[in-house]
Amino acid sequence: MKLFTRALLLLLPIIATHTACTSDTDYDTVTSGDCIITATTVGTLNRYLLTKSSTGEDSTYRVTVTGSLYPMTIDQLNGLIFNRDSLPYGTDGSKIVFSTFNAVGAVRIRSLITAEDTIFSAADSTDFTLPRLLTVHASDGLSTRTYEMRVNIHREEGDSMRWNSIATGCTLLQGMTELRALAADGELKVYGRYGDDTQVVSIPYGRTTVEDVSLWESRTLKTVLLPTSIQTAFGHYFALDEEHHILTSADGLTWHETGSELKPLALIAGGETGLGAIADGHFLHSTDGVNWTVQEDDEPDQVPTDSIMSVCIPAQTDNGQEIFVAVGRRDGHCVVWRRTADTDGGDSYPWVHIPAAETNAYNCPTLDQQALLRYDGAACLTGLDTDGTPAPFYSSRDNGRTWIDGELRLPFIPLSAQHEITATADEFNFAWYIDSTTGRVWRGRHNRLGWAENQ
Repeated sequence: MKLFTRALLLLLPIIATHTACTSDTDYDTVTSGDCIITATTVGTLNRYLLTKSSTGEDSTYRVTVTGSLYPMTIDQLNGLIFNRDSLPYGTDGSKIVFSTFNAVGAVRIRSLITAEDTIFSAADSTDFTLPRLLTVHASDGLSTRTYEMRVNIHREEGDSMRWNSIATGCTLLQGMTELRALAADGELKVYGRYGDDTQVVSIPYGRTTVEDVSLWESRTLKTVLLPTSIQTAFGHYFALDEEHHILTSADGLTWHETGSELKPLALIAGGETGLGAIADGHFLHSTDGVNWTVQEDDEPDQVPTDSIMSVCIPAQTDNGQEIFVAVGRRDGHCVVWRRTADTDGGDSYPWVHIPAAETNAYNCPTLDQQALLRYDGAACLTGLDTDGTPAPFYSSRDNGRTWIDGELRLPFIPLSAQHEITATADEFNFAWYIDSTTGRVWRGRHNRLGWAENQ
């Protein structure tokens, strides 16, 4: 009995060892049906930009783009992977690499040439100039999930200004002086003096179509107006005649007196809160164009007396306010004024003079043939320099205190012995520039401002 027990004890380690070595065959290998891409991050990419060499020849240079600044969105429901914020213009989309690419399962990519699937490696550069199909294969050999992946890259520089020449040598415009342009509801009206008359050229326009010059119309108004005085408010046009009576029009073509006894020096741009004017050295306000009240101003001896242009800008920080900016001359010097108004009829603010400062390198310039417009949320001023050449656009994003050129660039304007210019902007974020001496008309827009409507 003792011998049997001893033998059994010697066999137990052997049995245990045999069982441990064969335990793998006692269970089936478990496979998964999971197949999903969980995260992607674009790596460092090359961007190629165009510049000019010292000799004036075009050349390119390379910079890098940090792809992680442009997150990728994974839409699992619809099987889409894309970056909402496009990579900068000039990024090389043919060589995309990924710093992060997390997936459960084996990923294969559809070839753009053979339409066959091949193994996808996130570390290798891949051509994403076109959408690519990625298929994730689960370890069970049966389950798959396919994604369409897009790496979006801007096709234009966001803040580049693209101008189109709409007309050259337009006889309808040639000979007009003292220009004023207004754009609204799909029609640009260019007013000007033509001899002893007031003439208006009506130009229909759309969002993107090239304008058909044959549809333009020119009319001589029965009433002689001061073209540069024309403003809009309350869905109507307002202007001054040669004796400075206030006139109004529903269509900008047929005019009649409002009946107001006021004879302003100039009219100030209209807005939700009303129409403005300057008379007897004071700013005035009206909600109907007939009855006027004097508004408070802080420096009456600096109210402009000549070359007065103005614009209304909705405030950027409070939708319940609008801001009026007026630019003119007094004693040959440029003066700038500003007023804030509550559109709900709440607080009343005075007109404030913004003096030029010797330490300010961006004071408002003194220009001839001034045109003041609103563009991209800023007040933009252009005209002619003292030598008679077209001045750049000067943009003010602080409502009249500083004026910086370069944000809105001019079209290419062939120089001539004389220029008669004006400018405005329409509801589609296009800027217009008109030179009646040469009969030229340009229409342009910052690329960025056109992206939203093209999406």
